[in-house]
Amino acid sequence: MVGFKNVALFAASIILPAAWAAPIIEVETKPIPGKYIVLLKENADLESHLSWAKDVHARSLSRRDTAGVHKSWSVGSKFKAYSGEFDEETLRILRRDENVQTVETDSSWRLYKGNDNIISNPAATSIITQKQAPWGLGYLSNKGETSSDYLYNSTGGAGTYAYVVDTGCWKDHEDFEGRVQLGYNAFPNSPFVDMDGHGSHVVGTVIGKKYGVAKNATAICVKVFHGGGSSNSIVLDGYEWAVKDIIAKKRQKTSVINMSLGSDRSEAFNSIVDAAFDEGILTVVAAGNENQPAAMVSPASSIRAFSVGAIDHKNTRAYFSNYGNIVDIFAPGVDILSAYIGKKEGDNNRTMLMSGTSMASPHVAGLALYLKSIDPETYGDALKAHRGLRALGVKNKVWDAGELSPNLVAYNGVRDKK
Repeated sequence: MVGFKNVALFAASIILPAAWAAPIIEVETKPIPGKYIVLLKENADLESHLSWAKDVHARSLSRRDTAGVHKSWSVGSKFKAYSGEFDEETLRILRRDENVQTVETDSSWRLYKGNDNIISNPAATSIITQKQAPWGLGYLSNKGETSSDYLYNSTGGAGTYAYVVDTGCWKDHEDFEGRVQLGYNAFPNSPFVDMDGHGSHVVGTVIGKKYGVAKNATAICVKVFHGGGSSNSIVLDGYEWAVKDIIAKKRQKTSVINMSLGSDRSEAFNSIVDAAFDEGILTVVAAGNENQPAAMVSPASSIRAFSVGAIDHKNTRAYFSNYGNIVDIFAPGVDILSAYIGKKEGDNNRTMLMSGTSMASPHVAGLALYLKSIDPETYGDALKAHRGLRALGVKNKVWDAGELSPNLVAYNGVRDKK
């Protein structure tokens, strides 16, 4: 086990008017009655166990009105799990089985919401020094100092892919320049379009022409939220698709998964993130917005996830940002301007200010792609990228970083090469 952290959704965003900070909206994570996620041990045979579990459920006298096994997932040789709806008799037998590591109640995942502040989107030109850039971009290239100048390698992000597991995306937004693909919709009976705006904002920060860190990268949208809601099993489904697509297309060294979302700590979800890392895939995640140790939430508490806390333009930890030694780095996450959904088809230039660790995470996901593209030897694989992002970070900039947090902010290294 790689010891990145001393210990062992967050679609966590707040939409802010420009002149004031909206209060945090507390979002309760709720269990879904009767629905469960079963995580198997590494040496278990998934297909044999599923056949047995279906038989156990079929023989249960209490099974009426329960559907049984619903969907299964696997990554590499270590992660195997499935979801289902089971009666108490079946659950007792499943929990006693030697192949079962844990049984969790499926639970809801939520987006933090606030008030809209829509802004028109003026034209922009990608150049080596982007003048009047959003403050989050300028910050990344100025060693922990606020600036409106974003300095970057003009080829940054070329040939790389951001798998954004979120609410979907507004595919035709002008800031995306056609560099967005629709990957997978975990809600097959719902349109593959961003109805919320959160995913589009995240994509813009990762790859956008004006608002993005890696301006030549391509985004692959994976929709796991619809109507503001989701669940552990739905997000697992979308995440597994992203992992398998990366592996099938041999993109491990040129891709990153961003997850600006989360829920209560889940052993099952942490296990799939760890398994993806073992397959060479880096997952960048929001630390969460509860102002508590990030070790209490998933996927931030996965030791192989790259967990990102939020700071404001004064280098102060955002009052909502989670903290602790499970956090890897801090990045801009307050008053972040990026792309947003249109009101109708053809409305492709809207933007919005948003705040949250959801906004900090895509800064680092974009930075990972930027570095992978310009220095693949140093940042290509997951382990090197994980270590390299921290090694490149600037120390001792964050005011009130939080107990046990690393006092480290994200940096693209450009000023060290001038």
